[in-house]
Amino acid sequence: MNTIHSSVLGPRHSDTIAKHLGRVHAEGRRSKVLDVGTVSSFDHSSMTQDRQCRRADLIHVKSLLLDVPHYTQMVERLAVILRPGGMLVVVESEPTYLSAAGEVNYSLRQWAACVREAYAASYVDVSLPSRLVATIAGSGVFSSQVHSDEIGIPTASFMRGNSRTLATAGRMHSQVIAANMRTIVPVLLDHGYGQAEVETMIDGCLGDLCSAESRHYQRLFAVYATKMSL
Repeated sequence: MNTIHSSVLGPRHSDTIAKHLGRVHAEGRRSKVLDVGTVSSFDHSSMTQDRQCRRADLIHVKSLLLDVPHYTQMVERLAVILRPGGMLVVVESEPTYLSAAGEVNYSLRQWAACVREAYAASYVDVSLPSRLVATIAGSGVFSSQVHSDEIGIPTASFMRGNSRTLATAGRMHSQVIAANMRTIVPVLLDHGYGQAEVETMIDGCLGDLCSAESRHYQRLFAVYATKMSL
């Protein structure tokens, strides 16, 4: 998924990071970047206690939504690690799907409800990506000018006449959706859903999401926030 995310975020994402690090280098010092992503064992509490970590010029968080309970607390702890003027970049996608044609079918609505309920029991709010700007701004340590991008990644290549990049991402996305959904299955089973029920639900979801005529998409959010100077 990281490859897909990078392709749809495009040059603006890399340019924003490069410009920030360029300003750091212009001050005559080397930059320190902390890249945090797709690591379920990530321990942000211990990192904030390590003085060597409390010098980051840029922290890049990717795809930790489902792995980190109390996500807002993680953002607050990472803010401690950043230098004043440092940048926090957060990239997260929702584990649910929408439709450009209107309301999604029963299987996808059921999937969204089950995922939301199962993860809420572990203090994970799967709807948080759409509120990242408010969450980060609300921490009180970042500039009020928080920039963000929202991109709908098609689950198939239905946008072929609109954007070549998104069409390509759609073809790639359709190949990994099943695997991504199955990584969530253990959480659903632990929450009490039956194996047969979950398998039937996933089959119904994949039938709609991966159809050549599918107009479904998954939302990706990228947020760029600068820590206020003292």
